[in-house]
Amino acid sequence: MSRKTGSISIREKKRRRAGYSLIAPACLVLLVIFFVPLVYAFAISISDSDAIINNSFKFVGLKNYFSVMTNSKFLAALGHTCFFVLTTITLEFIIGFVVALLLYREVAGSRVFRLIFAVPLMVAPVVSGLQWRWLFADQYGIINALMNKLGLEAPLWFTQVSTSWVTIIVANLWLATPFVILVLLAGLGGLSEELNEAASIDGANRTQTFFHIILPQLKPTILIILVIRLTDAFRIYDLVYILTGGGPGGGTEVLSTFIYKRIFSDWKFGQGSAAAFLVMLIICVLSFLCNKWMSVSHYMDGDYIIKNGCSDVCDPARSAPAPGNPVTLQRSTYGKFPGLYQKQYAGYIFQLCNITGTWYPGSLRLCKICN
Repeated sequence: MSRKTGSISIREKKRRRAGYSLIAPACLVLLVIFFVPLVYAFAISISDSDAIINNSFKFVGLKNYFSVMTNSKFLAALGHTCFFVLTTITLEFIIGFVVALLLYREVAGSRVFRLIFAVPLMVAPVVSGLQWRWLFADQYGIINALMNKLGLEAPLWFTQVSTSWVTIIVANLWLATPFVILVLLAGLGGLSEELNEAASIDGANRTQTFFHIILPQLKPTILIILVIRLTDAFRIYDLVYILTGGGPGGGTEVLSTFIYKRIFSDWKFGQGSAAAFLVMLIICVLSFLCNKWMSVSHYMDGDYIIKNGCSDVCDPARSAPAPGNPVTLQRSTYGKFPGLYQKQYAGYIFQLCNITGTWYPGSLRLCKICN
């Protein structure tokens, strides 16, 4: 028998040391290739631009950050980036959900379409940008040729801001939407059919089933997509640089192209590094908010667990937690319906009905729909 030291055995300590020694080389490599450049870039952001040109660091504090935040081009690029992120992620989710639900229902040719949708993920963004630039070309582009044959007036795509944004968004949708579709398909594949059957028995229509049964169970999947796509969309560079270069007249300038031009065209290394750190801060805040928004709710001090009336199965008198005792809602990890939220309080197991959004004490089952 192994000897005990406190609550951890000697054998367990040796096992942990072995694990740490195995991951130490990888952690060291990550430290060198990630944190060292990050620290160096931060040092440049709080120094004068001569830090790179003359290799002489001159501390200027947060001057570069204030200069960037008051720069009209940076603010315009930030607005363009937010517009692009909101537009493309909204369209990706709409198209992704529609296609994923169709493929999930095993329509004719769904397996072939799954393979086709995976093709754009294998294409580099630069290659995708070049192919779409040729497709949208004014004189020899296939899109303009098809529009002319249909009797439609083909626009000069890259001469106006509005049409330039269309080319960028279309190219990005072709490149990124397959990722959303495939991840949603993976999430749909792990759903519980028992919940859909229970909702159908209780009289829920397809809309109620989607919003109150399918969508809540896909929260972890949606969170993964949101975090990855927000990060990727906010740092978009390849497509914008290849298709429009930030033009016409800076109308499609995004944060990444602004940083590139600030550093390599204007030689403002300090301001470019400061802008890069501001972008990283924005992405971190958005990722945190997404995680917070998708997390489980907490009801504090006197808030009733039951939010809507459901007299045939709910007992509001038993559902009110005592003041000062927080009630933490957690996902059930056992039972027939692992997707349901549950909380044990004062000897009662409270469940969340995914159809009505009401809380009730009882076993793992759905309550009747409240009228």
